[in-house]
Amino acid sequence: MKHIPFALAVAGLAVGLTLASRQDARAIAAFSREYNTECITCHSPFPRRNAFGEAFEKNGYVWPGRERTAAPEGQEALWLSGLPQTVPLSASLWADVKYDPDQEDDKVSPSTDLTLQTGGNIRDQLGFFAHDVTSSGGEAFGMFRQVMDTPVNVKFGRFTPKTTLWKADQSVTLALPAPLTFAVPDGAGPLVTPRDAVEVNAVLGHRWFLAAGVVDKKNQDKMDFYGHLSWRVGGTDFLGEEPDIDFDVESVWDYLALTLAGFGYYGTIQQEAFDTTCWRVGAEAEAVYKGFTFLGSWVFGKDDDIDGTGTAVDSVVFAAEVDYYFAPKYLLSARFENEDIGNAPDGMRKRLVGQASYFWNQNVALRLEGSYGTAEEGEDSTSTTAWFRIDVHI
Repeated sequence: MKHIPFALAVAGLAVGLTLASRQDARAIAAFSREYNTECITCHSPFPRRNAFGEAFEKNGYVWPGRERTAAPEGQEALWLSGLPQTVPLSASLWADVKYDPDQEDDKVSPSTDLTLQTGGNIRDQLGFFAHDVTSSGGEAFGMFRQVMDTPVNVKFGRFTPKTTLWKADQSVTLALPAPLTFAVPDGAGPLVTPRDAVEVNAVLGHRWFLAAGVVDKKNQDKMDFYGHLSWRVGGTDFLGEEPDIDFDVESVWDYLALTLAGFGYYGTIQQEAFDTTCWRVGAEAEAVYKGFTFLGSWVFGKDDDIDGTGTAVDSVVFAAEVDYYFAPKYLLSARFENEDIGNAPDGMRKRLVGQASYFWNQNVALRLEGSYGTAEEGEDSTSTTAWFRIDVHI
């Protein structure tokens, strides 16, 4: 990362938080250019995808409802070549400054970063996406759509397995939520980590989404396995189709969409003398009503034999977030998290995260964020930090 001038750091200093996060955001401008549409068609606001954006992503980056069997008029050559209309390349630039009073030296740390992304589809049959491929947090994957004319899609490459409803690329806050980031010392790592995997997923009956996958970890002989199931009532379905509305009689279901989901992950960490088996199970709910979004989840875990003596570690993580998007240039967000990991050196941890964002344009955001955390044990039982960031997607 490159440092920006200290004067800019002082000018931008505000309230933010501790965890550095990469918002790789599949909110890439290439899709807006390809389909000649606004960013808010799929995002409310970016990087969070709305119901139509979710359908677009689940459909392999093909416009929901479009089943093309022939080339569009005037684009026969591109169609035969399998090339998109435009170069599917986008860039995300952010500049931020973080204030952490717990640091002895660099309490103020400004930084900048530039990330390139690409995404699209080939003849509406193979979707693809890649970003930050040279880093450990990068992704590069493809997805065969509707294999053998069935609802089944096959995803392959390096990506974050489909488990929780929380998504790193859609995080409204700069700090990623605990269900994605929590890790057990000497046990399993966070769910947010991209992995080499093959996944089969499908939308069934418009309102059910299923996914199951196999993970191939480097330098490991044994595979990991995961699964996800979600159901939505009200609002736009998983295929991007809006419900019928009676304009004569107003109903709460004209504005409310409720998604219930569950997931599981089972894996093995192979040590030289022993194996540690790990599993995670989560139950979640998301409700969207007009400008409000609520997302809450419980995640339970168990890591067996983390040290070769049979020691097992239980973990329970809870998170709940409320967002309010209005005007539509403003976003307020608040999240509470509770981590109870059996062998964590500082015991149970709690954190409150808050953010206020202003969207100067659909692809330019100024974010002001703060966090306050406590721990049961340890010399420093509380933590407070500050973060201000500017995001630009082009």
